[in-house]
Amino acid sequence: MQPVIDKREVLRYLAAKNQPDETYSRLVDACIEEVLTLIRPRYLFKLLHVSDAAPLLSGRDITRHLAGSTYVVLLAATLGAGVERCIRLYEQTDMARAVIMDAACTDAVEKVCDAACAEIAALPELDGLFLTDRFSPGYGDMPLSVQPELLRILDTRRRIGLSCTDRYLLTPRKSVTALVGAGPLPPQQRTHGCRFCPAREHCIYRKEGRRCDAETTNS
Repeated sequence: MQPVIDKREVLRYLAAKNQPDETYSRLVDACIEEVLTLIRPRYLFKLLHVSDAAPLLSGRDITRHLAGSTYVVLLAATLGAGVERCIRLYEQTDMARAVIMDAACTDAVEKVCDAACAEIAALPELDGLFLTDRFSPGYGDMPLSVQPELLRILDTRRRIGLSCTDRYLLTPRKSVTALVGAGPLPPQQRTHGCRFCPAREHCIYRKEGRRCDAETTNS
């Protein structure tokens, strides 16, 4: 699937507080168009009974998030390595373009995850059940160290070319892994905001100028 990148979201990731001038607006449009020619979106998922996902459920936050869930869906999505190589080249020659393209990729991979979740919601096994929002390793107190096992279960290296480093960071970088719960009752609302998060001081998303709670919404 080819995602539709939302320019307004790209500007939000760029922390653009004012209406961009015409020159900058045209640059953002051009970067979005270039990203769309470079990305190779792919995703996969696997449905498990919640008890079978126990090795991945490390931390109080993911346990609370999946409370009442009968099933857990493991999800992985990536934009491929091509766009990442291009951004790295621009980092040497045109940092403004590199930053904008990075933001466009962030929105693109979220749109790919949205498409995957729409497909998940239509699974016959989940008919009549409610889905939680996505919860990724690194959110709250769920450690990044669960990444290798999640990727192994999904066989992502072979199937979509997605792996992780020895520090548990995904490669290609513009990729997402997540867990989605499914149960008979509507999920409880999460307490949103960085100030409520126990991982606030070492959050990988804050270091990138992003917020995980801004990127996920309740279904």
